[in-house]
Amino acid sequence: MRPPLRAHRNATWINAGKKLETYAHNLYAHLRTLDKIGASRILVQQAPADDRWEAVRDRLTRAAASSITAPPEDGTGGVLP
Repeated sequence: MRPPLRAHRNATWINAGKKLETYAHNLYAHLRTLDKIGASRILVQQAPADDRWEAVRDRLTRAAASSITAPPEDGTGGVLP
């Protein structure tokens, strides 16, 4: 696995690619990299709605399950902790 493409003091960007096989293969490695650097938030672009991406969407949902918070009732939206 190659290191993140760009790293800034407050943000690290990882291009997971557009190919399903590569994205799925590297998903947990990318998440572990972000965990190692102490990422307090991980934002992921929504995976395509194509049925072939169902497993990736499921993995992302499971990975985020303990971190997802309901949006505040004040209408300001919600952020992963």
